[in-house]
Amino acid sequence: MRAIRLKRPSPAMIVASVALVVAATGTAVATTSKLTGPEVRKVVKIVNKRITKRAPALSVAHARSADVATNLGSAAASVFATKSDLAPVPVAPLSLHGGWLSIAGEAGAGPARAFRDQFGVVHLAGLIGRAGGSDPVALTLPGDLRPAYELELPAVCDLPGLIFNPQPGIVFIEKDGNVQPITTSGADCYERLSLDGISFRAGG
Repeated sequence: MRAIRLKRPSPAMIVASVALVVAATGTAVATTSKLTGPEVRKVVKIVNKRITKRAPALSVAHARSADVATNLGSAAASVFATKSDLAPVPVAPLSLHGGWLSIAGEAGAGPARAFRDQFGVVHLAGLIGRAGGSDPVALTLPGDLRPAYELELPAVCDLPGLIFNPQPGIVFIEKDGNVQPITTSGADCYERLSLDGISFRAGG
């Protein structure tokens, strides 16, 4: 009598069959079984071990919620910035010396202004120019916006003339708050001076 030879199933068929069995049994377990107290504790213990193995530095033992956690490493909670610390700070207009004016509205430029952020950094902005006189000092910063040392910061100047001709310049900011701009060639920078992007740490 001739023996019947069974054909070996393909690897794809084996994978499909295993997936079908797992899906069927998994659904049944999920819908009909319920873990007991000891079983739940066992599962939690296994999961905690796996978390510790993959992320040893991770700790949520002292977290009451997603917003409150007492385990912050070696740093105290008080050193971290809070939402109130990052609230917007007011921008104050700057008073210019005689003969100096804000060129507001030209090419969308704003008036001379400044603010001190939450980290003690002073930010200047605006486009100014000298319309008359010969005072080389454009403005004097208020006390809380002055540096602890004399600064030499890059700026954009415009040489005298009818055509806009931007040139690299330097702004001297002294400890007394005086702001004096010059070009890199030593000329008086007074036709236009951009304060945008000038920032430094306050001395106070």
